[in-house]
Amino acid sequence: MNHSHFDIGSAWRIVPVAALFHGSRALNDLIAAAVCNVLVDCSELSTITARQLSALLEARRACANAGVSLRLLDASPAVIAFFDLVQVRELFHVEGSSQLTLGTAELAVAA
Repeated sequence: MNHSHFDIGSAWRIVPVAALFHGSRALNDLIAAAVCNVLVDCSELSTITARQLSALLEARRACANAGVSLRLLDASPAVIAFFDLVQVRELFHVEGSSQLTLGTAELAVAA
């Protein structure tokens, strides 16, 4: 896990992880609308399925193609263990909510 602090402001949009599981068109629309880096709130996931991992990998690709970053927020130990098991952990930046600095009114939360 990355232990540095980073500021969440107008450059980042927090999206719930469930928003990524509605198909690639919805995902691409979400990323295009964000026009900023994407912080995926994974706090709702206690475990992860292969299909959900596939959606996260697709989100990562879509963000890379759009020239923006994707980070995961509050992934559970089980999710991180699954990432290790299938050897994809190095593809994701995983942050804990205690590492964030929420200092501006520009913080955008997608529904």
